[in-house]
Amino acid sequence: MSEAEKVHPEPIEKNRRIRSSLRTNVTKLIKKIDEELARANPNADSLQESLTILIEREQKLGDLDDTIIFQSPDAEIETEMESSLEYSD
Repeated sequence: MSEAEKVHPEPIEKNRRIRSSLRTNVTKLIKKIDEELARANPNADSLQESLTILIEREQKLGDLDDTIIFQSPDAEIETEMESSLEYSD
């Protein structure tokens, strides 16, 4: 890989890194929601705010998954589909 490619990666690789970051963020958000629900008196406002953010992030993830699948070479589509479905379960 040339230095130019390292600085300006292919769009699919950039999208995969963005997806990875989003997945990490969604996982942390789910953990935060679980922790709030485990409290004796969960804060409804906090839960609503977190749920709203979670729904937005899940939509972004779905859109990004679709984009990555579209950008993927035919040989990689099955792997990308499995990765996408595995995370959404």
